[in-house]
Amino acid sequence: MNDREIKEAIDACRPGADDAGLPEMAGLAGMLCDDERARQLYERTQRSDAAIGHAFRNTSVPEGLQDRLLEAVQRQAAEPTQEARSFVDGAINEEQSPSEGGVLSVASRGAIRRRYLVGVGVCVAVAVAAVCFLFGGFGNGDGPLPTELPGEVEQWVREREQWTDWSENLAQAAHPYPQKDLIRGVPIRWRVVRTRYDSRAILYDITPPTGQGFAYVICIRATTTALPPLPPRFPISQTGGIAIGAWQSGGMVYVLAVKGGQARYQNFVGSGFEIG
Repeated sequence: MNDREIKEAIDACRPGADDAGLPEMAGLAGMLCDDERARQLYERTQRSDAAIGHAFRNTSVPEGLQDRLLEAVQRQAAEPTQEARSFVDGAINEEQSPSEGGVLSVASRGAIRRRYLVGVGVCVAVAVAAVCFLFGGFGNGDGPLPTELPGEVEQWVREREQWTDWSENLAQAAHPYPQKDLIRGVPIRWRVVRTRYDSRAILYDITPPTGQGFAYVICIRATTTALPPLPPRFPISQTGGIAIGAWQSGGMVYVLAVKGGQARYQNFVGSGFEIG
C-alpha cells in the first residue's frame, strides 16, 4: 500500500470500531502491525475523530440557533452558490466512478464519506461560530457566554443603590480582583451575582480614576479561547449607556462595565488590547 492508500484506509476506520479487523482491511491491518509510522497515524486519527465527535455531541447549542440556521439554509437553497454546486457534483461523480475492479473499495467509500462529513462539519462549525459571534457578542469554551449578560449588567447598574449586601472585605471574595495594573480604578466593595456559567460570580464596585461615575468588574469562572488576554481597548458592547469589555485569564472571564460611553470606558483601560 502506498501512503495515499494507507491514509484513505485509516480515514475509513470509525473511532472506537474494529474496522481495521475487517477482511477488506487486511492490507491496513498488516501495515499497522509492521509500520510504526502507520500505527501512529492511525492512533492520531482515531483520537482526532473521537474528539470531534465528542465536541459535536456535547457542545451546547445557543438558544434560537436552530431557527436561524434553518432560515439561512432555506435562503441559500433557493439559489445555491457555484462552490456548493461544484462540491455536491464532485462528491456525486466520485461516488459514481467505479474503481478498477468495478466497485468502490471499502477504503474509497469511507474516504468519500469522511470527506463529505468533514465538509458538512466545517460548514456547520463556521455557521455556528458566525452566529455565536453575531448574536452572542463573545464566546465561552464551554458554550457561549450568556447573550443576556449586557442586559443583566444594565439592570445591576440600575439597582446599585438598592443593594444592601455589599462587602468591603475584599479578601473574602471568592474570585480575586484582576491584576490592578490592568484596570485604572480601585475596588471598594463586592457582592455575589448569578450568571449562567457561574452562580457565584463576583461583582466589584470600583471608583473610576477621574473620581466621577462608577464601574463594575465582574469575575466569572469560565474558560474561553474567544476573548483576548487583556482588557480590550474598545468596548465590545454598548447598551443602555453601559460600555462593556471582556477578557480572559487563568480560567476566569472578566467583564468591565462602565457607566458612560467609549471615552469613559477607555479611562479605565488606557491603551488596552486592540483586537485585529
